Amino acid sequence: TILGVILAATIGVGVLLAAVLSARIAKKIEGLTRHSKLISAGEDPGEWPVFSTFEFNSLARDIQAMADSMQEREAYSRILFADSPVPFLVVRPDTLECFDANQAALELFNAPSAEAIKGHSILNFSLPEQHGGENASAQMKQQMSMLSNQDVVNFEWMFFDKFKGIWYG
Repeated sequence: TILGVILAATIGVGVLLAAVLSARIAKKIEGLTRHSKLISAGEDPGEWPVFSTFEFNSLARDIQAMADSMQEREAYSRILFADSPVPFLVVRPDTLECFDANQAALELFNAPSAEAIKGHSILNFSLPEQHGGENASAQMKQQMSMLSNQDVVNFEWMFFDKFKGIWYG
């Protein structure tokens, strides 16, 4: 019977200790998750949590390094895209809708903001017939389908603007 009491007490302490330790681990993981969500939303998570456990500190440092790297790439991409003197008009391949443009493209298309062209089809800015009399819609869809095999597709396109007339891009 005394052995049974000792066994029951040991099991009770083990269960209590497991509950306390698992709550501490869950709290650490919750802190890392909260910071990771801020990063994925493009926000600065501020100071990263510091733990007494080596593995959690290592994980937190790795996630912080990943966040720093993502922010550096984002800043670099912003410089390449937003600040570029070359016009960039970003189009969804499946719908042909514009969803972003840099300042140079906005000036070229006489648009006050990127919001002004979002949702508009690239075909709205194009001549209905392209080189050789080809239908613009069919030709653009063909060019976009090539994106499934490649990362970048370069082609000449005829645009029309009532102020500038026909121009090539």
